Amino acid sequence: MKKVFCLLACLLLFSLPVGAYGGQLTTKLEVDLESPHELSHATWGRITMADGGAYLSLFFRQGDELDWQLDEAYVDLRQGGLDLRLGKQRIPWGTALQINPTDVLNPIDVADPMGDRLPIWALLADYYLPGDWKITGVYIPYLQPAQEILPTTPPLKVPLPDKTFANGEYALKATRFGLGSFDFSLSYFNGWERFPHPGGFRPLEAFGLDLIGTVGDVGLWAEAQLAKPSPGEDFLHFIVGGDYRLDRGLYLAAQYYYRDGEDYLQGALEKDLGLHKFKLGALYNLDQETFALMPSVVFSLADATSFTAGIRYIHGDNLGMPGLDKAGKWGYGELEYRF
Repeated sequence: MKKVFCLLACLLLFSLPVGAYGGQLTTKLEVDLESPHELSHATWGRITMADGGAYLSLFFRQGDELDWQLDEAYVDLRQGGLDLRLGKQRIPWGTALQINPTDVLNPIDVADPMGDRLPIWALLADYYLPGDWKITGVYIPYLQPAQEILPTTPPLKVPLPDKTFANGEYALKATRFGLGSFDFSLSYFNGWERFPHPGGFRPLEAFGLDLIGTVGDVGLWAEAQLAKPSPGEDFLHFIVGGDYRLDRGLYLAAQYYYRDGEDYLQGALEKDLGLHKFKLGALYNLDQETFALMPSVVFSLADATSFTAGIRYIHGDNLGMPGLDKAGKWGYGELEYRF
C-alpha cells in the first residue's frame, strides 16, 4: 500500500513548475549551561513543491552525513462536497495549545515533542453536509509509531504488527461549525498505540470531543479523550484553556491539562517588540512540582530571515512529558531562512 501511495504522489508531483518551489533552512547551536564545554549543532530544512492539488515536501538534516527524508507527499481530489487527500500527510486534530489529547493519528516527534507531528501514509476524506456539518473519514494502512524502542536496559526493539488489511487503522469525525460562537466535533479512532508497551504495541480505541470558540474577546477551547487499550485499563485525558490578545501586541494563553491522574498547567506569553518578538512558554506538573520554562526572543533580520535566542530550563526529572523529562539548563541560538 505504501508503494502505491508513493507512486501516485510522485507521478503528479515531479511535473510541478519551478515557480511552485519553496522551503526553509535552519541552523541551531545549543550549549548546556551547566557544562559549557558541551555544545551541539544541527542544520535542517525542508524543500516544498506545490501546484494545484499536489504537494511534496522533502526534509533534510545535516549530521555526520546529509540525511534526506520524504516529509509529506499527497494529492488532493475534489468532487462536489467531497474532498480526498491521498498520500503522506499530517492530519492535525484538536483545538488546544500544543498539547492535543484528540490528536491520535500522527505520532509525536520524540526529538521535538512540542513541534509538528510526524506525517503518515493515509487516505483522508472530508464530506461537507448542509447545515454546517463536516464528516471526516481516515484510513491508515499500517501502524506508523513514534518509536519502536522500549527504554529498557538494554533497549528493546518491539516488533510492529503485520502489515495486513485487518491491522489497518481507521478514524471517523463529525464536526459542527457555527453553533453560536463555537465549533465542536466528536471523533472515534480504532488502531494502535503510538508508543510500545512491554507486551508489544497494544490495540487502541479512542473516543474524542473538542470545541473552540469565543466569548467576547476571549478565546476558549476544550478537548477530551477516553482511551481504551487492550489489554489494559481505560484512561482519560482532557484539557481546557483560553487566550486573550491585549493592546500593544501582548498575547496571553493558559490551559489546564489532566492526563490519567496527573495535573498540569501550561501558559504562553508573546509580546511584540517592533519587528521583533518576545516569547515565554511554561509547563508545571502540579503533582510532581516540576516545571519547564522556555523564554526566547525572535529577531527579524530581513523579510525571510530571523534569529532566535532562547533558554530552556527544566526543573526535575519527572515532568512527565516526552522530550522534557531531563532536568537542566540550555541556551541556544537558531537562524532560520525561508524561501
